[in-house]
Formats: sequence, structure tokens, C-alpha cells
Amino acid sequence: MEAAVIDVDLWTLIEPLPPMTKPGDRDLGQPRVSNRAVLNGILFAIEAGIR
Repeated sequence: MEAAVIDVDLWTLIEPLPPMTKPGDRDLGQPRVSNRAVLNGILFAIEAGIR
């Protein structure tokens, strides 16, 4: 389960901004991670000062 770094109201504003993927795009490699999980990770790294 994702940590609630981004609340639901903010996510409804941000969600349409990242590019959408079509089914079948990049079937090889690692499974795709949700855009919300990626943004949570970026914000965590910024807040924690990870370089």
C-alpha cells in the first residue's frame, strides 16, 4: 500500500498530466509502476534529501 504523501484532492488535479500508456506498449521488462507511486517516490526523495 502506498504512503499517503499526495492526498486525493491533489491527485485528482495531477492525474491527467502524465502521459497515458496504451495497452501493449513496452510489454518487455519490469511491470509498470503507477504514476502516483512514482510521484510519491520523487516527493519522498526530495523531502528526505536523498541524492
